[in-house]
Amino acid sequence: MKFIYEERKLKLINEEKGEEIGYISFTKKEDLLIIISTVVDEKYRGQGFASKLIKEILEYAKNNNLKVKPLCSFVVHYLEKHSEYKDILA
Repeated sequence: MKFIYEERKLKLINEEKGEEIGYISFTKKEDLLIIISTVVDEKYRGQGFASKLIKEILEYAKNNNLKVKPLCSFVVHYLEKHSEYKDILA
């Protein structure tokens, strides 16, 4: 597995198969990271890949001193269960 950051997307790639497992779409405004949606390919659902994507983007925000505003309901739900990220919420 490999994470690839693009301008408005974080992708998770299955390197063995050369396939995109899923992605998180986001936008940045100054020191704010707005998470728009989380998408995982149907054949990879239910295997924890959405959580891996979310953890990666939250760690990125934390390491880059960004605040996070989640618009994606899955990310909101994840954050309710992971209080270690409450300090980066906008």
